[in-house]
Amino acid sequence: RPTNSVLKYSSGSFDPIDAARELKVDSVLAGNYQSIGGVLRVSVQLIDHGATRWGQRFDLRGTDMLKFQDDVAQQVVQSLSVQLSGAEQERMNTPSTHSAEAYNYLVQARAYFNEYSSTSRVESLHQGEQLAQKAIALDPSFADAYVILAQLYAWQAANFADNAGRVLSDAEQAARKALALEPTSEAATSVLGGVLVEEGKNAEAVRALRQAVSLAPN
Repeated sequence: RPTNSVLKYSSGSFDPIDAARELKVDSVLAGNYQSIGGVLRVSVQLIDHGATRWGQRFDLRGTDMLKFQDDVAQQVVQSLSVQLSGAEQERMNTPSTHSAEAYNYLVQARAYFNEYSSTSRVESLHQGEQLAQKAIALDPSFADAYVILAQLYAWQAANFADNAGRVLSDAEQAARKALALEPTSEAATSVLGGVLVEEGKNAEAVRALRQAVSLAPN
């Protein structure tokens, strides 16, 4: 499922089986982490049709995080016996950034986006925007950072009147930058569609949203 569909499960405890039922999926990748000194201990399990098919624990340091993503993705694919196309395999093997620090800022920005979903505090959006901008400063080609920045701006413009027009324009620019960097990004295409709706550009919004559905039919 697209990232936006699973955001509500990112905070608090949840039953992976219930999540699978609500999302109408067969498999859920669930995990938790614990910080111990300079080490991040991450436990991950793949739950398929209600049964644990695979599980593993990783002890990571900051520079290991990007490789960790790749390792988990590979093991999940192997565990599910998923057949990937050449393009999908290439994309999975291409990291979204080579900067562990930029990726860390992205994760924090997403956390503030999730926090806003439960608190509705504009400060959460501002904190997330600052962190996304830090990620972009470290890696100007980091498409995922532009996506979360566009999402944060879009929610701010839609829910808070102060400078809403300018913020909405910033959201469109960030979404278009993400698409320029990664033209097949469902996340960037869908957030652009949402921004265009807010701007009243309905015909263009429909084209973008149809493209998002084409990229991610679920």
